[in-house]
Amino acid sequence: MSMKIAVANHPGRNNWFHWLMQTLPQVRALYLSGKFDHVAVCCDSARHRESLDLIARHLQIPEGFLLTHGSIEYFPSQGGAPADGLVSSLRDAILPKRKIFISRAAYPRRHILNEPELKSFLEPKGFEFVAVESLTVVSQARLFHDADMIVGAHGSAWANLIFCRPGTQIVEIKKPSPERGWVQVMAAQAGCSYRMIPVPESEDDQIKFVDWRSVTDG
Repeated sequence: MSMKIAVANHPGRNNWFHWLMQTLPQVRALYLSGKFDHVAVCCDSARHRESLDLIARHLQIPEGFLLTHGSIEYFPSQGGAPADGLVSSLRDAILPKRKIFISRAAYPRRHILNEPELKSFLEPKGFEFVAVESLTVVSQARLFHDADMIVGAHGSAWANLIFCRPGTQIVEIKKPSPERGWVQVMAAQAGCSYRMIPVPESEDDQIKFVDWRSVTDG
C-alpha cells in the first residue's frame, strides 16, 4: 500500500525562532491539509519534542501520524515572519487558555449542590475548580490575572476581578438582583465581558442546580 509522507523541516531548525515560526507551522499546515498519511519532522532536542507534543495534543493529531527523526533533509520555506493564524495557534497550544470555576463547596451560602456533576463535565473541557479562599493574596491576584474565563456564584472572591486583564470572560451565577450588580460593574471597569447565569430567587442560600451547558454555551 502506498502512503503519502510530507516532510516538515528547516535548515535553521536548531534556532528556536526558525523552529517555532517555520517548522511548527509546516507541521500544522501539512496535517490540516488532510493530504498526507504521515508528516516526518526532524526532532533532535528536548524542546523540539516538547513543543511538537504540545502542538500534536492541541490539534488532536493521531498517534503515529508524526514521524520524528534526528536528521532529515530540509525543503525551503519563505521569510521569517509567522504565518497567518500561527501566533494564536501556538499560544493556545503552549499556553492553553485558563478557565477557572470558583468553588464555594466550603461555604454554607450560595453553594452549588450539583458542583460534583459540574466538575465531572467541565474539567475535561479544561476548567480548573479552585477554592479561592485557600490561596494567598498574591496567588488569588495571579489566578484572576492569568485567567481567560472565570465562572462562579456571587460572592466575595469576585473582589479579585480588579486583577483581571481586559477581555477576560466573566460568568456570574446568581439571582437577578439589582442590589448585587457590583460584579457586572467591576467587569465593565476592567474591560471584561460579563454574562449572568440566573438562578431562582428562592435559591440564594443554596443553589440546587446549574446546567453545565449554560457555562460553556455562552
